[in-house]
Amino acid sequence: MSINKSYAVFGLGRYGRSVAKELVENGAEVLAVDIDEGAVAVAKQNVALGGFDITVEQGNLLENRYETVDLIVANIIADAVMLLAAKAREHLKENGIYITSGIINEPVRFEQLKNAS
Repeated sequence: MSINKSYAVFGLGRYGRSVAKELVENGAEVLAVDIDEGAVAVAKQNVALGGFDITVEQGNLLENRYETVDLIVANIIADAVMLLAAKAREHLKENGIYITSGIINEPVRFEQLKNAS
């Protein structure tokens, strides 16, 4: 099965790396990004060892250097989820999807997130 769409994965911990790998194995064009230099280094090692065609960069979604994509997956800390919710729309193609996760256990912050996206 080939997906033929472009995806951006932000947050390259174990979950983000697994998502990026699964997407590329199914034919997707994947950009994998993390703000943490160590996470980027580990992801680049995994890409090289596995022979995957994934672009891995250090950065964040607040930077305007990324092209638009069909789907953004972001598994990041709660404060970053709040910052990126509104910004994600600028990086999505028409009818694109933004999926995010993080720990938000305060009702007020959850309402802020809903209003931002």
